[in-house]
Amino acid sequence: EDYTGGAKRGRRSSTPFLQPDTTQMETVEIGQITAYSGSCDLYTINDNNRKLYRFAQTRDRKSWLDVDLWERNDSADKYNRRFSLPDINSDSAQEVALGMVKKSDVLLLGTEKWPEYLDLLPFDPGRKGAWYSLGFILRKVAAFQLDIDIEDLNVGYSVRHIGRKPIAEVFLSDQLENGAGYSNFLGKKQNLKNLLDGAGAYINDELAQPPHDRCESSCYQCLRDYYNAMHHPLLDWRLGRDLLDIILGGPLNSTRWKDTEHSLAKSFAG
Repeated sequence: EDYTGGAKRGRRSSTPFLQPDTTQMETVEIGQITAYSGSCDLYTINDNNRKLYRFAQTRDRKSWLDVDLWERNDSADKYNRRFSLPDINSDSAQEVALGMVKKSDVLLLGTEKWPEYLDLLPFDPGRKGAWYSLGFILRKVAAFQLDIDIEDLNVGYSVRHIGRKPIAEVFLSDQLENGAGYSNFLGKKQNLKNLLDGAGAYINDELAQPPHDRCESSCYQCLRDYYNAMHHPLLDWRLGRDLLDIILGGPLNSTRWKDTEHSLAKSFAG
C-alpha cells in the first residue's frame, strides 16, 4: 500500500517532545497568553518503559537485530520459528532507545507572567498533570470545533528558556506528518480566542456540572480516552481548570475545591 504519512497509534503511544524555533513561527497574543503556530520538529522516544532495547550487529555487519527477538526465535524448534534471521555477534550488543523525528504543524501556548509564588514547571506529578489535563481539554474542544477525530491531534508540553527564565507551555500538534493545517488554523487570533473561550465553556457548562462535578479526577466521559491511556493517572480536569485560569491572568482560587478535597481526604482516611 502507498504510504500516506499517517500512523496507527496505540494506547501506550509515546508523547512527542519539541524544541521550537519560535522566531520562525507566527505569534499571537491574547491577554497575557502568547501563542506560536507553525511547522516544527517533533521528537518521539520509545525507551521500552525505561528498560531500553538490546540490539546486536549481524555477523555479516549488514544490519542490527533485536537480541530478545533473536533469542526467542533461535530457541524455538526449527519448524516453529517465525522468522529466518541471520546470526548475530552477541559481543556487539548495545542498549538503546528508539527515536523518530517528524515535522508537523504545532500550536504552542503559555505565558511568562504567572505569579512569582507559583511554580508551574512540570517537574512533579501534580504540575505535570495540570499541563496534560489542560492540553487534553484543549484537544477535545479543538476536535469539536474543527469536526475532526481527537486522534488527529497530539498533546504535550514544552519547557524552554526565555533569557534565563524557564517557562512551560502546552502544545497541540497535527498527527499527520508535515501537518494537516489544524494547529496553524487554531493559531490564528480569532480561532485561538474561540478555542480558549470554548475550553472555558466546556469546563463550566459540562465538567463542573453533574455528573462530572462528582468525578474525583477524570473519566472516559471527560478527559480520558484510548489514546491517552498512559496519562490517565495524571489527568484531573480541576487541575486543568486552575491552570487555564492562571495562564489567562486570573488568580489561583485555593478554596474552589475545598468540599471535594475534604470529601476525598475523609474517604482516604477511612
